[in-house]
Amino acid sequence: MFYSKKRLVVFIVCVSIIIFSPLSEVFASLTFGDLRNDIEAYRDLLTNAKETLESETLFVSDIIDGQKATFATDHILVKIRGEKNFHKIPVVNISDINATLKEYRANPDVLYAEPDYEAKALYVPNDTYYSPYQWNFDNSTNGGIHMENAWDIATGTGATVAVVDTGVAYENYRTFAKAPDLNASSFVPGFDFINNDNHPNDDEGHGTHVAGTIAGSTGNNSGVAGIAFGARVMPVKVLDRNGSGPYSAVANGIRFAADNGAKVINLSLGGPSPSATLEDALAYAYSKGVTIVAAAGNDSTNVLSYPAAYNNYVIAVGATRFDRTKSSYSNYGPGIDIVAPGGDTSVDQNGDGYGDGILQQTFGSTPTNFGYYFYQGTSMATPHVAGVATLILSKNPNSSPSDVRAIIEGSADDLGASGYDQTYGYGLLDAAQALLLASGPIDYPPIVAITAPQNNATVSGVIQFSANATDDVSVDHVDFYIDNALISSASLSPYETTWNSTAVSDGAHVLKASAVDSAGQKTETSVSVNVDNIIETTVFNDSFEVSEWNGLWTEDSQNKWSRTTQRKVDGLYSAQVKGSANDARLTSTGVALGGRTNVKITFSWFISSNLISGEYVAFDVSTDGGATWVEKAKLRGNVDQENAWKSVTLDLSGINNLQLRFRGKMAKTVRSANVDAVKVVAW
Repeated sequence: MFYSKKRLVVFIVCVSIIIFSPLSEVFASLTFGDLRNDIEAYRDLLTNAKETLESETLFVSDIIDGQKATFATDHILVKIRGEKNFHKIPVVNISDINATLKEYRANPDVLYAEPDYEAKALYVPNDTYYSPYQWNFDNSTNGGIHMENAWDIATGTGATVAVVDTGVAYENYRTFAKAPDLNASSFVPGFDFINNDNHPNDDEGHGTHVAGTIAGSTGNNSGVAGIAFGARVMPVKVLDRNGSGPYSAVANGIRFAADNGAKVINLSLGGPSPSATLEDALAYAYSKGVTIVAAAGNDSTNVLSYPAAYNNYVIAVGATRFDRTKSSYSNYGPGIDIVAPGGDTSVDQNGDGYGDGILQQTFGSTPTNFGYYFYQGTSMATPHVAGVATLILSKNPNSSPSDVRAIIEGSADDLGASGYDQTYGYGLLDAAQALLLASGPIDYPPIVAITAPQNNATVSGVIQFSANATDDVSVDHVDFYIDNALISSASLSPYETTWNSTAVSDGAHVLKASAVDSAGQKTETSVSVNVDNIIETTVFNDSFEVSEWNGLWTEDSQNKWSRTTQRKVDGLYSAQVKGSANDARLTSTGVALGGRTNVKITFSWFISSNLISGEYVAFDVSTDGGATWVEKAKLRGNVDQENAWKSVTLDLSGINNLQLRFRGKMAKTVRSANVDAVKVVAW
């Protein structure tokens, strides 16, 4: 085997399906016709469908002009006769589009009116040997399995597929090496049931070739492409270096894959004998939601190999050539479900200079000697179906094995006799159409808006928390959260709940509404509110308006404080200290807090411009009945702003007694200071 960068030279290897050591177990007859009604229903759904790709919210997939298409929701395209270009005509509601089209088309001056359909770029791998050698994926003659359309919908991300085979060249370990064209592929831990260790490396080459078709590195300017190149591969070795192994190893491998997160199992292997052990393992994996795909066999007979014959649990895959006819070696007969490219290396129908096998990287004489090999067999057809099943599950992770089977079979390109037949099953695998069915009509996520309270509102006590929610199908429920903690759910409109804001501390909090639709899609929105549950009570308030001191204040013996109308901020009067005052004091009576322990003190004061250094007006508080005083604020002559009123706010907490005191010091009668609007709020 040799090859170069410029010219591909590849050995032609004809691979028959790998055979198990036979076991003699009695097998009951299979039933597979029960699925046909469902399959035909999917096929009918597909008949009028157009290609639907993932779209942004501007687009919707719906019936328009009698066919399903993806188009813009907010406008149509109209061209007037004689004008050079078209116009975008706005449409308010999507439900009005058909009526708007009809209206414009009825106008004789309109050359055409149509929806603005969606166009998307098609992904074409840049891998060196992708074209023309991987005709099985896509080609201009008969389309292969139409992967280029499929890749624009899904690449397998998030799904795990188990390759239960001879192992995979997935790691550099001892005498084994990782296949270069699997370097960008993702792997999860597997197991070797032949050597009973955690290193399921390939020592035959078959499993590596199969894994490449399913999820080989793609778009890396090298080698070949894989179908679900974004998926995770779980290598499980159940066959030895000669390509054979006991049913017990295969059964254990199937159970291991099912127990460790695989959603798809590829079985490019088979044996002639039925087995209760094998069937039980398949039933176990199927019951855990695993889609199982198996090769029909390479005996050219109308009897399927096992496990493909266990149609209750397995999608059985036959092989086709480039020209879409059954490969001569492929088994067929009752239970065949689908066909996929398996190749025929005896012919070169695509004219690329090589026999029409399935091209992937594997190794030759040693598990480090890698090259690109054309293989043929139902073993090669099977990973095409497993890869597409993986794409479907990456698109719709909750799909059951029966869902995946129905999608694959219902979207197949019918070959042979019309409908199901025992040569081609439901037809040739079509990846793009399968993903179209898997996608279904677009179900948009819900829309939600909080209607109360408003963003940045100040709230207290018990408040109403409400939201509007709509969906193109239906809203299942709306969840209400405070600071990410769920407090309530509402399943009927109006969506609302009540919230006792006293359950949280005062300050900023986030209220979130999360709408969930019938498909489980979620949309969230939030507002911020300021919680203020302090019940404030005014316990002292004096602007010196009623009388000299209104029974609220007393002076010391200097008698330098008086009421004045000269300056004020509230009403007609303020308190003034002037003259030769030497720390002259104006002291309040005790403030009745009524058991409250927190206060906010506010007042305004003023000093005249002729105060000199050392002269001032000061404010003190006492919290022990006047036994001790603490200075809290001071306006100083020649230091602080003069001839201007200044507001003061002071907070005290943890007190049960309060008195207020102002002091003034100045040397001459022309110098003065004023105090007004003294207020104490407590809570």
